[in-house]
Amino acid sequence: MPVDFGGADLSAHQADLAAALSAFRASHGWGRAVALPQLGVAKRIVAFDLGGGPFFAINPVIEWQSPETFEVWDDCMCLPEIAVRVRRSRSLTLEYLDANRKRVRLERVSEDLSELIQHEMDHLEGVLLTDRMLPEWGVVAREARDRARPIKREP
Repeated sequence: MPVDFGGADLSAHQADLAAALSAFRASHGWGRAVALPQLGVAKRIVAFDLGGGPFFAINPVIEWQSPETFEVWDDCMCLPEIAVRVRRSRSLTLEYLDANRKRVRLERVSEDLSELIQHEMDHLEGVLLTDRMLPEWGVVAREARDRARPIKREP
């Protein structure tokens, strides 16, 4: 559900997201973003922290996705013990409103940021990483990602 700027809860939602991301990073040592639906609120806000402190994407929209894809291990704050292999677009262009209601456009972002944005946009759509899992890989323990191999199926 899009964010209505007439509501007084926007700053409270941003504070909740920033606190959740900070607490998760402190306890797990990783985590770059969290979407408001992960906190039980069906609103289109994502908090990112890429190392310079949190910033917010309000009502984000992917304007373009590259046709080129890549495979990557995906993990999630909702299921921190597991990882799944997913296929994502190599790049994308994202448009959103920031905390000051200023329109921001991130053009043709890096592969790493593209994967993260797609993961968070999935949360806004009610899609979990397991919904995107490449079945030949299955679910693995997060710490076993480097040792995991695809499942070989007998013909």
